[in-house]
Amino acid sequence: MTILYLTYDGLTDPLGQSQILPYLRGLSERGWRFVVISCEKPAAMRRDGEAVATICRSSNIKWISVRYHRRPAVFSTIADLWLMARCAAAAVREHRISLIHARSYPAALVAGRVGRRGGIPWVFDMRGYWPDERREAGLWPMEHPLYRLIYWYFKKKEATFLGGAAHIVSLTHASKAELLARGLPIPASGVSVIPCAADFRHFDPERIGQQEQVVRRAELGIPEGSFVLIYTGSTGTWYLLREMFRFFAFLTMDRLDAHFLILTTTPAESLEAVAREEGLSAEQLSICRADRSEMPAYLSLADLGICLLLPAWSKMASSPVKVGEMMAMGLPVVCNNTGDAGLLIEDGVTGLLLQDVTPATLRAAARQALTTQFAKAETIRTRARAHLDLDQAKNAYHDIYQKTVES
Repeated sequence: MTILYLTYDGLTDPLGQSQILPYLRGLSERGWRFVVISCEKPAAMRRDGEAVATICRSSNIKWISVRYHRRPAVFSTIADLWLMARCAAAAVREHRISLIHARSYPAALVAGRVGRRGGIPWVFDMRGYWPDERREAGLWPMEHPLYRLIYWYFKKKEATFLGGAAHIVSLTHASKAELLARGLPIPASGVSVIPCAADFRHFDPERIGQQEQVVRRAELGIPEGSFVLIYTGSTGTWYLLREMFRFFAFLTMDRLDAHFLILTTTPAESLEAVAREEGLSAEQLSICRADRSEMPAYLSLADLGICLLLPAWSKMASSPVKVGEMMAMGLPVVCNNTGDAGLLIEDGVTGLLLQDVTPATLRAAARQALTTQFAKAETIRTRARAHLDLDQAKNAYHDIYQKTVES
């Protein structure tokens, strides 16, 4: 059977390569055929487009890319979604589509319309409370009439999505509980929790040799024996960069050799400017971009991971993939208590769970991180696998597809 998969995120984005392609490849092996429509950023397409196309061809995935437009704000998104809708309608005409999978709210706009017209059931993979995330992060300032209108438009559509989808996927149990508490006509069986998973075969510390670690350390200028803190991924909007630098600064008070490795596409100069404001020097940092294939080797250099999220209402629905990847490599992780972090982080065992991100809490946590005997890497890996294994996520999506198509 063929599934039309709609995503406003690009397959060439880091997120697409870690959180879309691995799922689709695994589900394709189980007999599902996919037509994927995604919005691709030109720079990412030039860099990784051919590699992604090769992966899709080898997995019998038909990939239709729509060019992503950044400007003018709002109107460019409308244009992108209009193009996506045209491609989706054409895909329905050309292929025997049994189900539509909409990843997040923009894609759900298209899925709802195309699904109704074609009588095709669709899955709302909501990922999080997207309108509230953008409002709380200041991306949609409510004092601006246009953004206020857009916010309320999507909140109204949210109820339509939840009521019209054949099945709903939430990233966290906290978000599922919120949905069911709203009193909407949604049975508990109609909502599945599938957190952002990690590929435990790819992120496996046993695959990284000591010589490769030596080479990577030398490339980054990290002295042998130093204590390495690591952060991966985007550094803006919902991630508390300044607080993470502050935590590291507190680490350096007790470990002069501490080093902060940041794997990101954000320009190093902008991060170093924030670090200087926290009393840190560029010599204490290594900031670089890493391909997915390189991530396990870089993570193997670290002693501790960190991921601090904006403590906002919408973050109850967040499941940062970086946490799963760090834990898959056996790293204890410092997190603040958002989403389902409490299910993953056992304080003092698999990491540190912070109730807030005040300077006092960060200082105490830095001391605790250096004095705590965390669980062994294999124990951390095993506990994370129970919640975040990619194979479990693929099984869950397979069951949803089968149940929805057969109903």
